Amino acid sequence: MLLKAFLPRASSITSVSVVTAATALVAGCTMGWVRPSTTAQQAHSDYAECEITAAGKYPPNVIKAGSLSPGEPSIDSDANQLLRDEETKFCMRQRGYAHGRVP
Repeated sequence: MLLKAFLPRASSITSVSVVTAATALVAGCTMGWVRPSTTAQQAHSDYAECEITAAGKYPPNVIKAGSLSPGEPSIDSDANQLLRDEETKFCMRQRGYAHGRVP
């Protein structure tokens, strides 16, 4: 019985978990590509150009995997998605950007 007095109530733990998750979510929204003396608009424009370049090098290559059950939608994947993502990151780094907290 004595130990029970020192344990937090479930509602306290739930409240702390919700606040922690919300804080992490908000903090995650402030990450992006940054470069000194560059506006957000310029960073978005450069990112779009890098995405277009990456798409030219690694166009979509959709693999139809079928569905898990009859009547369900097909589970498709793009074999080149990872390559495009990596090429886009490489392009942004080549332009002097770093991925970090946006001011």
